[in-house]
Amino acid sequence: MLSDYITRLAAEKSNGKTFNDRRVTAQANNIASEAAMSFRSFMNTMPAAEEGGVGVPSAN
Repeated sequence: MLSDYITRLAAEKSNGKTFNDRRVTAQANNIASEAAMSFRSFMNTMPAAEEGGVGVPSAN
């Protein structure tokens, strides 16, 4: 079974779209990373109402 897996993996890696697949994957990872950084930045700007309420805007 391992040899079948290795054969299939080699066939997938040698397809004509390998470079494009890697490029699209890299772009998707980059967009996800940018979204995560933006969200963290947004949450860091939110004032905390009290000690236990991290990222929750204050009521006042």
